[in-house]
Amino acid sequence: ISCTPASQNGAVLPPPLGEVRDEFTVSRGTARAYEVKPGEVVQIIDVDGQQCSDFMALRDDAVERGPE
Repeated sequence: ISCTPASQNGAVLPPPLGEVRDEFTVSRGTARAYEVKPGEVVQIIDVDGQQCSDFMALRDDAVERGPE
C-alpha cells in the first residue's frame, strides 16, 4: 500500500521521484537557493495549480568563475 500525501489545499500530490532529502514550499513572489548534489533529482510541484513556476539551475563552479 502506498500513501500519496495531500497538499495544503487538499490536492493529491504525485509520488516522489526518488528518496526525499528535503521538502519545502516557496511562497509566491519569492525565491530560494538550494544545492543539489550529483545524482540527486529535483521534483517541482505546483501545489496551488495554474501557477507559472520559474526554475533556474546554475553550476556552482561556473558561478564562482564569473558572470552567470
